[in-house]
Amino acid sequence: MVMNMTSASLSGEIPPIPKNCILPDTLCYDVEYAKGDTAFCAFAKSLGAKQVVDGFGMTIEHNAVLFELWRGVKPDSRQVFERLKKSLS
Repeated sequence: MVMNMTSASLSGEIPPIPKNCILPDTLCYDVEYAKGDTAFCAFAKSLGAKQVVDGFGMTIEHNAVLFELWRGVKPDSRQVFERLKKSLS
């Protein structure tokens, strides 16, 4: 697993990750998300990584927990994820 835990993707940059760290079976995760691939996700895909995930789902789940703390009700995060992802496509 290779994780981008920096904000580099927000400015279209990629952290200095050696290309030989990413193989087809490497899970690549970027904590950031964007409409389309982040710079890190695009980089990982260009190196052949088959499992590339952005931070969109983590953001949804994080906010679902906060909503539950504030309101006492946990929203259906899967439904929220699907609707928001669709609106970004």
